[in-house]
Amino acid sequence: MSKKINQRLKDLDKPIKTNKYGAKKTKYNDRYYDSNKECVKAQDLDWMLKAGEIKDWQPQHQWELYVEGEKICGYKIDFRVVHNDGTVDYIEIKGARTYAFNIKWNLTQALFDKLTEGENARLLLNDKVVKQSFTEQ
Repeated sequence: MSKKINQRLKDLDKPIKTNKYGAKKTKYNDRYYDSNKECVKAQDLDWMLKAGEIKDWQPQHQWELYVEGEKICGYKIDFRVVHNDGTVDYIEIKGARTYAFNIKWNLTQALFDKLTEGENARLLLNDKVVKQSFTEQ
């Protein structure tokens, strides 16, 4: 047998990776989202963009979380949405909450004013506002 066939047979024996919380990666517009809920939110944002309700949106916005000048960790929030009035929403779509998520989420909330300095911004978890940071004009 050829090496290619042997490798395929070995691959068949490997267990299929599944998410222990039941989330299924879902593809939309050539991008994979960690869950169907996240994918549906991306579709909603595209419709809002096409309808002119928002100015722009990006998935997987990266933040570096620092405390007293020391980097603690990186954090990717699911969506960054810019509204027509310039207000920015940072949206996390979450099903099951893990210990690691809770730590990063609490740290993000504590540092939100610093992370969004100069922006009129809101932090949302599953479309509910949990924190706001507004600059004076």
